[in-house]
Amino acid sequence: METKRIEATELIRFMEMLHALQGIQRAYHVPGEDRKENDIEHSYLLAMTVWYAIDTFRLSLDKDRAIRYALAHDVPEVHAGDTFVFSTDAEILNGKKDREAEARKRLAKDFPSVPSMHEAMENYEHQTDPEAVFVRALDKIMPLITIYVQDGRSWKLGNVSYSQIADLKRRTTVHCPEVHDIVEQLLAVLDQDRRRFFGENIH
Repeated sequence: METKRIEATELIRFMEMLHALQGIQRAYHVPGEDRKENDIEHSYLLAMTVWYAIDTFRLSLDKDRAIRYALAHDVPEVHAGDTFVFSTDAEILNGKKDREAEARKRLAKDFPSVPSMHEAMENYEHQTDPEAVFVRALDKIMPLITIYVQDGRSWKLGNVSYSQIADLKRRTTVHCPEVHDIVEQLLAVLDQDRRRFFGENIH
């Protein structure tokens, strides 16, 4: 492949997009702070956890591919926004897939020189390989661990119950046995002291 001159303007344009992604807030707080986690922080945390898990537990997965999925999986939210899974707005919940599909098309048009990034986003969305399945399942338990270390702060503030969390996390990790087992371990810990993590929403 022929080397091209690095264009400062292209890097600026891409960085502008990443900074916009950094402005997308998620639904739960950063441990020890009053602000909520943003998409850049979440993607980095997920990528590092993917790397750690694959090496530590000797998983037979392509580590580099899985890390790319973790880094790229939420990039469409720069245009689509983050969707709170417990939102009471049915229109927002039902339109999530369409908004993100349009966002991926827009990103592919804006940044055509990185087809591997767009391929990673599409593969992740359509769950085309074991790495995509693993990263999505791990993505679903990252908030669980983050909120756990804060004694359930975001669950209490959002009036989220134990049964809501248990049902959601079991359902969204069922296709990945390794992560599903982690969910059961975490739920067992939460179940032992529901009031600590969920306040009055212990059901």
